[in-house]
Amino acid sequence: MLNDRPFLLMELLPGAALGSLLDDELVIQQLPGIMANLQAGYHKIDSSGLIRLLANSGISVEEMTPMSMLTRVAAIAEAIDESELSTLNTWLIDNQPVQPTDPVVCHGDFHPNNVLYADGKVTGLIDWGNVVFTHAEYDVAITRLTISVGPPDWDTATRAQMQPLIDQLINGYLAIYRQQRALDDELLAYYGVLRATHAYAKVAGAKNGVDVPYVAGDGYAWRLPPLYAAITNTIRDATGVTIPPAWSPFADTSTTRRRDTRPAS
Repeated sequence: MLNDRPFLLMELLPGAALGSLLDDELVIQQLPGIMANLQAGYHKIDSSGLIRLLANSGISVEEMTPMSMLTRVAAIAEAIDESELSTLNTWLIDNQPVQPTDPVVCHGDFHPNNVLYADGKVTGLIDWGNVVFTHAEYDVAITRLTISVGPPDWDTATRAQMQPLIDQLINGYLAIYRQQRALDDELLAYYGVLRATHAYAKVAGAKNGVDVPYVAGDGYAWRLPPLYAAITNTIRDATGVTIPPAWSPFADTSTTRRRDTRPAS
């Protein structure tokens, strides 16, 4: 425990972040399969042994579910006067799925920058700070949302040019994953809304200056216009709740520091 918080240590592994290799056309072609096969593979791991080891180490495993994310959304919704967030909080509570009795290991932030790759193969998967035990759809929904926005520092022209490639990547990734594991589309939609609302709530909390744990600081990447649009579109498409684009207080990204550009958990 470090400062009364648990932490994980990994061995030092070779390889570069897969996301840094996307100037290689062969890597781009293989990316959907690399992502889908790796994720479906660790979803097949029996989680019971890991859950037992974590519990024996004094970690509160019962909090390592998506519902802890919902708890944070509810706390922020209670702290600020924002009708859309309150509506979304109610929707998430009313529609929350029963958690599985045999949950899978979900990385919680699975995207190309967290995959190490060298010599044509995956060498490691890093950044396990958001791991939870739940439906596989939770992990897949987060990956789909994260990939859909592309690198946050793309300009408008680059984003428009690359969007067909992003869509192709997502469709290929989902198709290959479904060849190995069935996916429930209702669960995918729910967990997509949960992740998007969690990001939205943290940005809303920061804007309103509330003193609630887990509220994002000014550098939180989901405040950037393309990412903000991604989460609000995800919410609207699944719930019908529309968050006015003009609500975003972060239209000017000129002072955004480089180190803050990757989506935070």
